[in-house]
Amino acid sequence: MTLMELQMQVGNDGKAIFHPSDVDELGISQNQLVKIFEEDSSNSAILTAYIDDRAIKDTVLGDPNLLKNLGLQDDMIVDVELFKGTIQIARKVIIEFSTIDSDPREFFQENHVKKLRKFLESYFFYQTSELYWPEQYSNLRISINEPTDINNTVYRITTSCEITLKEQVQSMPFNAILLIDKSRSMTQQDVNLEGIEDTVNDLQNRLIGGSDSSIYHQYSYPALSKLFLRLKSTSEFKEKAVRDSDGNWEIVKEKRGASRLDSVIFATLLFFQLKISRGYGEKCAFVIYADDAKPVTFDGKVCIEASEFNVKICNELTKTIKNSSFMRYGNTNISSGLSYCKKIALDYKHKENSMNPLMILLLTDGRPYPPDLDNDQNLINTIYSLKELLTENQIPFVIYTIGIGEAMDKAETLLTRIGKVGNGKFHYANSVNKLINWYQELATSFTYKISSEARYRG
Repeated sequence: MTLMELQMQVGNDGKAIFHPSDVDELGISQNQLVKIFEEDSSNSAILTAYIDDRAIKDTVLGDPNLLKNLGLQDDMIVDVELFKGTIQIARKVIIEFSTIDSDPREFFQENHVKKLRKFLESYFFYQTSELYWPEQYSNLRISINEPTDINNTVYRITTSCEITLKEQVQSMPFNAILLIDKSRSMTQQDVNLEGIEDTVNDLQNRLIGGSDSSIYHQYSYPALSKLFLRLKSTSEFKEKAVRDSDGNWEIVKEKRGASRLDSVIFATLLFFQLKISRGYGEKCAFVIYADDAKPVTFDGKVCIEASEFNVKICNELTKTIKNSSFMRYGNTNISSGLSYCKKIALDYKHKENSMNPLMILLLTDGRPYPPDLDNDQNLINTIYSLKELLTENQIPFVIYTIGIGEAMDKAETLLTRIGKVGNGKFHYANSVNKLINWYQELATSFTYKISSEARYRG
């Protein structure tokens, strides 16, 4: 360990630069890693040693992007020693960013994603590290998502690393498209209602008032009133045939739950109540699919501003989704619903002049069916086609697949794959409470995963 004076050098890309006369004492050579820290602090940074005769003797020139986050400043005396730990390639990384002088939405654009990757390649990170990105005037918090168990380890971020990128303050505005399954199986009443009484009452009071105080509103908005009534906990039981441990069939009784479609509608209304409270210019669209697909329109428009949601819109949306004359219950043609996303996404950007990233929520209780109408391979092809169009038009996007209902075993593998291809993930909800919690998380934040498969082409 050697004490040296620190001088910051802007733009040296993760280096610690030494005069040639200092390297023998330090026991280092070109491109080895060195550890820089204060004796009284447990914080340290790992930099790549670089030898230059233009450097000042007994002084280390360090990168301020990394060192200033440790509280180090010019002219401070720091400890310098050879790093003797292990170097690992990071497989998964979460990068949270915060910025004041830049538009957060720029982080999700193709050219900025590529620049960020290139910038990160010059650095070595602990399990959690802070780094400043001067090009975007932004602070980055880098967290290794799957660290090894090896002590004294630093990580490199390479092109094979999967990155999840999100804003630290979780205020990223985003547009949304909800794809809602209206297959016959969505009428099944198997979604657990426990634990949602307060949430149902709260939303009911906000939209149409309580049961005694606003009879006028309840008559004025019957679709909402009926929805809230159906979501009230019930003492009704239904009979179900199950096999016992010996393989024999027996009839058991279980409490009746909410229908899968009612659960989705209720969570959707909550989703947009949260987006309204954010106050951003966010666009929303709904596509209902069964044998085919059809977007819900609002005064002739496919999309609506989140801030425009009110009790009248909520009532009409609920009524339209349930209305058989708009879309009858049928089969499960998921690909037809996803195909609509292409046009809506382009309309958001070009007709609505919205540069927001896009979140697509695919809700379903199963796989495409029947195979001659839609099938797994057709759905995968549709996802890749959509992904290619969004990438070509520089629209950052994420696709979340949400499974609802009792049995998702056969569909889970497919929906997980779709979520992964779409930079998102699959989530299963067998209760209204789980669905609500997941929707609340999605309504308040936007994250974008950059993986070796899904990253932009360079």
